[in-house]
Amino acid sequence: MRISFALLVLWLGVTTSRHVRDPRLLKKIVQENTGIIEWIVEHIEEAIRELEKESTISNYECLVGMAYVVQDVAKGKFWAIGMIDSSAKIPDGILQANFNDLGVYDQCVAIVNPNTEMNFTGMHCLVDFKITVPPDMTFEVDGSVLSVATLLGSNVLTLTLGHCYPSVCKPSTIQNAYNLLASRVGSMTNGSYTLEIAIDPNDCHVAERDVLQTSDWLVLMVIAMILFTTALSTTLDVAYFRHELKDRRPTMGEQAAISFSVFSNGKKLLNLQQNRESINCLNGLKFISIGWVVLGHRYRYIAQEPVNNLIQIAPALKQWSKMIIISAPLSVDTFFMISGLLNMYQFMRTRSKKKSFTIIEIIISYIHRFIRITPAYAMAIAFTSTLLYRLGDGPEWDRMIRPVQNDCKAGWWFNILYINNIGIDDYCMLQSWYLSADMQMFWAAPLLMYPLWKWPIFGYLLTTLFLGASVAAPLLVSLHYDIPAPIPVTADEGRKNLVMRVLYLPTWTKFTSYVVGIFLGYLLFKIRTGKINFQISKVMNMVLWLGSAGLMIFAIFGGFPCFQLDYDYEKYKLYSAFYIGFYRLFWAIGLFWIILACDNGWGGPVDGILSWEVFGPLGKLTFCIYLIHVGVMLVDVASIRNTIYYSDFFEVHSFLGDMVLCVVVAAVFSLLFEAPLMTLEKLVFAPSRPKKRIIPVDISPEMDAIIPSAPQQNDSTLLKRHVNTESSQL
Repeated sequence: MRISFALLVLWLGVTTSRHVRDPRLLKKIVQENTGIIEWIVEHIEEAIRELEKESTISNYECLVGMAYVVQDVAKGKFWAIGMIDSSAKIPDGILQANFNDLGVYDQCVAIVNPNTEMNFTGMHCLVDFKITVPPDMTFEVDGSVLSVATLLGSNVLTLTLGHCYPSVCKPSTIQNAYNLLASRVGSMTNGSYTLEIAIDPNDCHVAERDVLQTSDWLVLMVIAMILFTTALSTTLDVAYFRHELKDRRPTMGEQAAISFSVFSNGKKLLNLQQNRESINCLNGLKFISIGWVVLGHRYRYIAQEPVNNLIQIAPALKQWSKMIIISAPLSVDTFFMISGLLNMYQFMRTRSKKKSFTIIEIIISYIHRFIRITPAYAMAIAFTSTLLYRLGDGPEWDRMIRPVQNDCKAGWWFNILYINNIGIDDYCMLQSWYLSADMQMFWAAPLLMYPLWKWPIFGYLLTTLFLGASVAAPLLVSLHYDIPAPIPVTADEGRKNLVMRVLYLPTWTKFTSYVVGIFLGYLLFKIRTGKINFQISKVMNMVLWLGSAGLMIFAIFGGFPCFQLDYDYEKYKLYSAFYIGFYRLFWAIGLFWIILACDNGWGGPVDGILSWEVFGPLGKLTFCIYLIHVGVMLVDVASIRNTIYYSDFFEVHSFLGDMVLCVVVAAVFSLLFEAPLMTLEKLVFAPSRPKKRIIPVDISPEMDAIIPSAPQQNDSTLLKRHVNTESSQL
């Protein structure tokens, strides 16, 4: 142990100068120790002569600090031994691609040097040893011979080790010391291998945290104000309005006063009663889809976690079952389709009462939607850019949280304008691109909704044209940029950013499901109002279920060969383009039939599951779950202290914990930031009539409506259809 630590001290000392401010302090330490100290100093002096011009006083202070450590190690002092013990050694399992050993973070930062002549604490740093290997180096993975660049994105292997140093050492001092010795590696291997050491100052941590910034205090003040308002509103609701409003409807002022009440908003959230005229199967689809989103993102973070069996991830891609994880982005298409459906359905209901349609109405609808979505979204952005960083720490904390925080500080306004999915690599909040794409589709939706309502034949042709364009756009983009799969399966950051920027994020490559949803909303309204009589036989019902299931299975599993690392793209380029162009359409067609069948009594057990009452409250939380789930997972994965072993059981176990925690956090977030502002927004845009009692319908802001308002109760055709449906189900 002494020899290895002596080498470490030598690396740190090579940048120290003879020209120091107080050489007597170092001399005193050396004189009190013999043997190892003399050996170290002898080699340090040799190194000093090589780097005399690069010396600084701070480097000397680092050397003195390290000398104190060595001195007390020789004396058996626990604090000094703890500094060595906190530092990583060469990790086991390098052949399994275990390129990480994070050391012992908490033990390191808790160390305090008891010597009074120089006070310092432990400083934990992540040190990246970047080893450049021959570009033609290959590995055999599950029978396939793959180059190191294919596996890792480049021919540079990065070994990350967590080391503990005195806090008086600057990261640049440590880095320069390491690189002096690393420069000799190339000469020893005839240039076949080179070694470079890098230490990011943000990867060095001490126990003391930064003070709160002005932006942190501002967000804390907003949260405190909302908590105070919520407490006051809840108290008024429970102590006064709950009894006062038993026999009459509250006035607008009274509704505003209790808009922040946890009691009233909580009752609405937990209400299991279903409106028979609502599309109840959407609740189940939404919650299952948000769960799929969370599962996909949990697996996504494997690439950023210190996995100690990284080599096993590549063979996992050869398992068909992994396509359920890889195809998780289809869950977002479910939300796009529901959004288009409800946008069109609400539009048709409004047009049935008001035949005119003006530009003013369009502008008002845009403002209405912006106000409904943005407050909770803005709060999530504000929290991500400030207080999220304060929720934990760890060796990987700054590597994962700091970039997220900085992206939100720099680009929050792209999000608020809903344009952060256009030509931007580093945007605020990983999941926020969907909100921008959905908002942009909402802006463009009147171009299709108006013709469908006003000129149905022309609307049908236009819908067909839009669907054709929605398929052609991703197909042509994939051919132009030689993209083999709809999401990147490469470790090459440049290539990954390109695929995300030109194929995955843009609205014009993803509007297939929204268009299908608009047409479904139009069709559902026509069926519900008796304008279209749509009846099918049991045989046809079964055929349509089997056909839709087949299309959805292809959408999930059809891209399996495209995601293989040894996929011959040049040979199967047309198949890749076909899959990328059509798989979203196939998924949307399958969803089209599921929703249509469930809403018309042809869903059987599928409708029973998707329309389960419990999904009502859970469906209302999907927007808030979407906003906060990445932050919840980041706090978990960024707080990690040790390497993890990748396995499906571990990931699914973590996912289930994510879902429970996300539901709880989303419920709190909804009651504080979403539900109150929704109530106030309704009072402004749709004030209730004092003489008419109505049953309130909860509407989630992730779309224009999650549960559309019910058609009129005196619609005899609608009521007759529901009676017939219930009879057939019995």
